[in-house]
Amino acid sequence: MAARNACMVAWLFLAMTMVSSLMVVVPGRSKECFIEYVKTKRTAFLRIAVVESQDLYDIRLTAYGPFATPPTEEQADMNFFNSLVTTTPPNENSNDVQHNGFNFDTEHRGGWYKFCLGNEHSSYEGKKVDFSTNFGLTKEDELGHEDEWEAATKQMHVETVKGSLEHLRELFDLIKYEQNYYLMRDKRHHKTAESNQSRIFWYTSIQVLLVAVVYGVQIRLLNQWFSGSGGLLSTTSSRQWA
Repeated sequence: MAARNACMVAWLFLAMTMVSSLMVVVPGRSKECFIEYVKTKRTAFLRIAVVESQDLYDIRLTAYGPFATPPTEEQADMNFFNSLVTTTPPNENSNDVQHNGFNFDTEHRGGWYKFCLGNEHSSYEGKKVDFSTNFGLTKEDELGHEDEWEAATKQMHVETVKGSLEHLRELFDLIKYEQNYYLMRDKRHHKTAESNQSRIFWYTSIQVLLVAVVYGVQIRLLNQWFSGSGGLLSTTSSRQWA
């Protein structure tokens, strides 16, 4: 159980860590800026390496923030870091690249930050820079208010999904009940129909038999009437003529 909890904490820590990296070419006499939202209770690590240059292997890093809304490209207030970062050329044999940079804690200063890579001090064609950022939890057991809000939102979504699944289960149970009801009703009606068919068969047979008997009796009486033989309508006395 303890190992499982440790794995869950480690997974949560990794999930709360945001890493991004990019390779950018900064022309001479210019700069490139990027904005990112950094949550509270984070430690930000900024790493820079100049991998190609026709001049010195250096680049100026400036950082601004935090801002309540995404800053514009021209916005230059809230500056808290401005330094020329120098790295050594890549090792041609091992292709190793030296990275330099700095880190800072947001604590209660979460918000939008702007990071600029400046090459205004160089007139050469440009420098290819590897720039990476890493925003991880400062302490594994301390979450920022954004994380708490996201957790509450996720829990609300989970409860909504659970409610929907429970409603679907009730609907399926109702459908199953109705199917069983119709099945039992069909069985009862089938038995009733078979019983009715049997009664109708015997009733019809008796009717046909009675009609046949009556018809036979009528035929016999008519034959006796027209033949003049004894019977119900025959005379027992004989006439004598004078």
